[in-house]
Amino acid sequence: SPREARRCSPYCVAVALRKGRLGPRDFRPDAIRLNDYAKRLVSNTTLEAGDEFDAEYPKRCGADVEVTMDDGTTLSSSVMLPRAGPGNPTSLEDVCGKAVELAETALPQEQAVSLIRRVAEVRDAKDVSTLFDI
Repeated sequence: SPREARRCSPYCVAVALRKGRLGPRDFRPDAIRLNDYAKRLVSNTTLEAGDEFDAEYPKRCGADVEVTMDDGTTLSSSVMLPRAGPGNPTSLEDVCGKAVELAETALPQEQAVSLIRRVAEVRDAKDVSTLFDI
């Protein structure tokens, strides 16, 4: 289910590895059901708690990811300050991109982009009545 997928770290990591990102559409029931790659990766995923991360919590909320490829090659990455978290704020551009992505779940892309652009410019608007014109 979408709720379970959002809370399933192996699913989130699998989709991010495959696509290079993870977004709202990856949690739609049809996306979850059809994602055979993620299902295969999830079944080959193990999660382990790390004392070094527990010691830093809640000041920092990090993670290590290690991927072993079929040929034995190991890829790894470590993050102590996740993007958009305390100590690593996100840019306005990233916020607007995420807002458009979320709005696109309910609106056509063109309308979503237009709405987010109007919201981003609301501080300078002389008339906010047009904000919700879709």
